[in-house]
Amino acid sequence: MNEEEIKKLFETLDTNHNGVIERDELISGLRLLHLPTDPAMVDKFFDSADDNKDGVINEAEFLQFMNERKKDLRKLFDVMDKNHHGVLTEEEITELVHSAGLKTDKKQIESLILRADTDGNHEIDFHEFCQFLSLLPFTNVDEVLSVWQKAVALDIGEEFAIPPDHADRNMETISKYLLAGGIAGMISRSATAPLDRLKIILQTSNTNQGIVKSFTNIYHQEGVKGYWRGNLANVIKIFPESGIRFLSFESYKRMLFPESDPLRLGPFEKLLAGGLAGATSQISIYPMEVVRARLAVAGPGVYSGIGDVITQTIKKEGPMTFYKGLLPSLAGIFPYAAIDFAIYDHLKGMYIQRKKGKVSSGENTGISIWVLLGCGAISSSIGQLASYPLDVVRRRLQVQGVQKDAEQYKNGFDVISKIWKRDGPLGLYRGMLPNLMKVVP
Repeated sequence: MNEEEIKKLFETLDTNHNGVIERDELISGLRLLHLPTDPAMVDKFFDSADDNKDGVINEAEFLQFMNERKKDLRKLFDVMDKNHHGVLTEEEITELVHSAGLKTDKKQIESLILRADTDGNHEIDFHEFCQFLSLLPFTNVDEVLSVWQKAVALDIGEEFAIPPDHADRNMETISKYLLAGGIAGMISRSATAPLDRLKIILQTSNTNQGIVKSFTNIYHQEGVKGYWRGNLANVIKIFPESGIRFLSFESYKRMLFPESDPLRLGPFEKLLAGGLAGATSQISIYPMEVVRARLAVAGPGVYSGIGDVITQTIKKEGPMTFYKGLLPSLAGIFPYAAIDFAIYDHLKGMYIQRKKGKVSSGENTGISIWVLLGCGAISSSIGQLASYPLDVVRRRLQVQGVQKDAEQYKNGFDVISKIWKRDGPLGLYRGMLPNLMKVVP
């Protein structure tokens, strides 16, 4: 990567354009690139790049770090390139994996190559090697292979994220991962809480007030604190949700694929185990989702807090009310994940094919990191578009009974039918803009 490419990457990662890369911005960038976001790896990146130890990375620090990384990557690449042909072949990678004591087969080796091979020639040149691994700090070949394998996994979506594999880690590391992820989730959800409440209000409203009027109405009726109404319920569920998802992911991997190494499952296996883990955690914390939605749509004075929502709901509607909308919520998990992953790979493949046509003119055929970031943002947004109507359906069912004059629904199909008759298909996308503002910086 040359200096201009590094500067463009810095600008891409600096999503709030304040001249520095913050921890959350780096994690978001790694996720969009479908790279591991282990807290230990992020800590190592900041330890290496943050020279003045102020907790953020400015452009000068990033340039220096990336230039040093390129030198380190060159040394590692030369060590791995045992034939000294300037590329890593399937035979070389197979030998490296086996010499590191990792059990794998031909199909898994091909998956490793495919993850970094951007020009489709089944070999990894230094440019591809550097583009793929430049943001991930490590010091030896074994660490390269470990990171490479983890990067084959999926990491998609707020509602559906496949946890990284931790079977090779101790409980202290796992606890740190869950704690760091929980704290980061609390910060990010609190930061986007105004958009989240606006989205829920628009999703459950039958009037066409518009985004600006709905947003200002919150301020006029409740003041600034009104934008964070319901956020506590959203934050409370983070730690149990993450813990349940992690534990069930590990359990499903071993239960569904007992003959396979849980650290080296293919994309389909991880998608299935991760989807079931997401469904399990969703069922476990779903009552708090209902509480959060009801607090978000209720006007001032309806509920005094989380406890009051629970008490009033049980008294008036019964405990099963806390599971209204669960089926459409579960139904949206797999489509979102599959669409996101498929479109990401398709966009990446289209870009590679387009670049292939320029080989004869001598132009570089490597795919840039910011192109991958763009692919990740687009695929995530399209995944949201495809599954969003189900989110509207579940929200409508969750808040039934809160507003006396609100329309009543028998089930999810009734929600779709009534919205379609009154507002047409666009009615199923109410609140989509604030939602996209959360997904794409």
